[in-house]
Amino acid sequence: MSVTQQDVKEGRINDQLGDQLESISARVEAGVEQGRNAWAEFRETANARTKECMEAMQTMAHDKPWQLVGGAAAIGLVLGLLLGRR
Repeated sequence: MSVTQQDVKEGRINDQLGDQLESISARVEAGVEQGRNAWAEFRETANARTKECMEAMQTMAHDKPWQLVGGAAAIGLVLGLLLGRR
């Protein structure tokens, strides 16, 4: 879009700028809406995966509690050895 002196004199510049601003505004709003939709989808997926993990951990804790205790003890021992050397 090029603005001429005639456009400025006749006041058409405001109409042209207004049209451009509306176009830009519509694109920004579409981008924001797309971002909201993507965020909502990410949240739903994260919530579903978290719930699945919690259910799997609960099942494992009920089915094999001693393996869980042994794993936690082994991790604690390794961390204790690594941090104790400093």
